[in-house]
Amino acid sequence: MSSQARQLLPYSWRKNSTTGSLIYLRDHELANHELSTLNARIVGFDLEWKPKFYKGGVENPVAVVQLATDDKILLIQVSAMKIEFPEQLVALLRDKDIIKAGVNIAGDLRKLYNDYHVSARSCVELSYMARWVDPQWTGQYSNLIGLARLVQAYEQCTLPKGRVQLSNWEALLNDIQQEYAANDAHAGLKVYRKLQTLALLMEDMPRDSLYTFDVICGRPEHPTGSCWKPEDPRPAVDDIEDNSANCNVTDTNTPTPTEGELDLSRSSMVIKEDVDGGDETENGAEATLPAKLKRKRLRSKKICQEPSFVSDSVDIANNG
Repeated sequence: MSSQARQLLPYSWRKNSTTGSLIYLRDHELANHELSTLNARIVGFDLEWKPKFYKGGVENPVAVVQLATDDKILLIQVSAMKIEFPEQLVALLRDKDIIKAGVNIAGDLRKLYNDYHVSARSCVELSYMARWVDPQWTGQYSNLIGLARLVQAYEQCTLPKGRVQLSNWEALLNDIQQEYAANDAHAGLKVYRKLQTLALLMEDMPRDSLYTFDVICGRPEHPTGSCWKPEDPRPAVDDIEDNSANCNVTDTNTPTPTEGELDLSRSSMVIKEDVDGGDETENGAEATLPAKLKRKRLRSKKICQEPSFVSDSVDIANNG
């Protein structure tokens, strides 16, 4: 952890939502009631499930669905609802007019479909949104950025993970687990708000389709039903128009900044969260210049690979 991160305070949804409330739900009828009263067009979204500490075998199903609005956080422990999955939760996830924002949201929703056969529409991957609207993130577009890094950049707070992430999410949740789960979902909502503000400062408004998609039957799709993949809209070095004939500027052959290494382990594949300080600024949104935000966007360059939807901090096979 950097010295700067050590000096920051931990993120707390309570300090960022003084009038908000946290509601922990284990009954599907009570969950349906609370969900029916939500009046929000944007929700922070996250999942938790009981970790599996051995290699092989079947992964434990999703235990908790977290939804955060500006004034309410719902912790819906679906693993305790033996009768049925809340139909109002299904309706919210399928509602194209309600944005669901999170990190590795496609991976989470693929798991949710595998466990409960629920699809979702209007899902925003905060990593891709950040890479598009904020030029400080110079790494490979299709690589995810951990939520903790985004919170540090835009909220100047840490988002501690620790051992609670690997706790039993199927048991009755204690206060520490509830705070952890609430913070993750609420932080996603706050980051989305900050990125939305940066998007409004851009000369060319970004296309939502660059970071927004549906997850139908566990598969990222465009609303038309075609397969969705990350598409880097940022100008690549070889895409920039060569003006040397007009201005006699010599090509310096500056190397393209590199992304964090792919770290392969026996049990999983985890993407390091762009930890090399050299290719991305350290001071977050405050280091971003408005002039950079307004830079002219050139033609898109497609990433010819499948997106890597993996967890931002631990083995995705072990926890949400």
